[in-house]
Amino acid sequence: MKKYISHLPMNTFAVLSMSSILWLAACQHRSGSGFEIEGNIQGAPSGWVFLMHQQGDSTITDSVQIKNGHFKFTGKVDQPTLFMLSLPNSMQELDFFVENSHIQINGQIDSLNKARVNGSQSQLDYEAFQQQMQPFSQQYMQLYQVYEDAVRQGRLTQIQDSINAAADRIDSLQSQAMLSFVRQHPKSIVSAWVVAHSNLIFEPDVALLSQIYEALDTTIKASTYGQQIAHALNTARRVAIGQVAPDFTLPDTSGNPFSLSSLRGKYVLVDFWASWCGPCRMENPHVVQAYQRYKNKNFTILGVSLDKDRQSWLQAIHEDHLYWHQVSDLKYWHSAAAELYGVQAIPANFLLDPQGKIIARNLRGDALDEKLAAIFEHANQRQ
Repeated sequence: MKKYISHLPMNTFAVLSMSSILWLAACQHRSGSGFEIEGNIQGAPSGWVFLMHQQGDSTITDSVQIKNGHFKFTGKVDQPTLFMLSLPNSMQELDFFVENSHIQINGQIDSLNKARVNGSQSQLDYEAFQQQMQPFSQQYMQLYQVYEDAVRQGRLTQIQDSINAAADRIDSLQSQAMLSFVRQHPKSIVSAWVVAHSNLIFEPDVALLSQIYEALDTTIKASTYGQQIAHALNTARRVAIGQVAPDFTLPDTSGNPFSLSSLRGKYVLVDFWASWCGPCRMENPHVVQAYQRYKNKNFTILGVSLDKDRQSWLQAIHEDHLYWHQVSDLKYWHSAAAELYGVQAIPANFLLDPQGKIIARNLRGDALDEKLAAIFEHANQRQ
C-alpha cells in the first residue's frame, strides 16, 4: 500500500502493455563473461519460460524453451539487476537479482515465487531485505484491508485521517529500518535499488534521504539506482519547505499561458491532481471547502492536472466545482510542472506564502483547513 493510497506511474513488470517490449532471440551469441541461469522447475510442462527486466522505460523480455522442467538463459548485465521469471501455466512469478555469475534456480510450478536462487550475492542481500521488511508489509496489508472495508461501507471520509496517520507511522518505522539496512550493506546495489523503489523517492524526506544516500559506497552511488536517488534528492531539496517555489508556465483551460509567479502576493496552494485519479477526486471536496472559506482572505489555488485528455480534464473541473486557476500541458506523468516538483504520486500539493516560499506540502483532509486557519487567525491577531 502506498501512503495515502496514491496513484503512481505504472512502469512495473505487472503492466507490460504500458512498456515497449523488446524480444531477444534466445540463441543470440553472447560475448565476454556474463550470467548463466539454469533452472529446474518441478511440474512445469514443456513450452516456454520468460525472463524480463526493466531498462529505462522499456521491459526487456527473453524466452527459452523448458523441457522436463529444465531451462537455461545466458546473457550479460552492466550491474546487478532485478529480473522476473514467469511461465505461462503459473499464476506466480519469481523476482530475483541477476549478476554476471552462474545462477541456479530450483522450485516447483505451484510455488514459483518461493523457488530457491543460488549463485548471486545480490540475491542474498535482496532476500535479507525482504525478510527485514516483512513485518511492515503485513501492517500495510492490514491497513489496506481497513481502507477497502471503509470504502465498501461508505465510511472512508470519517476515518481517512486515521488511516493516513497509521500509514505515516508505518512509513516512519520502515524508513528507519531501510536506513539500517543500507548502513549494513553500503556496497550492495540492492541498498540503492530498494531506496530507488521506495516511498522515499515518491515523497522524499530530505534529511533521511540524505543520510541514506551518504551511507552508500561511492561505487553504488555511481550505479543507475544511485543516480536515481541523487536526482530525487536534488529535486527534493529544490522544493523543500523554506525554498522559493520554482516558477512554471502552462496552458490554462482556454489554452492561454499561465504562470505560477503571477499569483505572487497571495497564499497559493499548488494542487497536483487528475480526472482519472480516484484519491484526487475524493480529496477535492476538502480542497473546495478550503477555497470557499479562505478565497477572500488572500488565498487562492492553482490546480495542475496530470491529465491526457482535455475533455476529461474540463469535465472533472465542472463536476467537482474546481473553480480556481487550472493549468495542464496534458502530458500525463511527463507534465513539466510535475517533473520540476518531483511529483510521482498524486494527490500532491505545495502551500506557498505571499513571497512564493514553500511553507507546507501534502496537506490533506482536515490538515489543509487547520493550516490555513492557523495562518489567517494569526494574521487577524496581528491586525
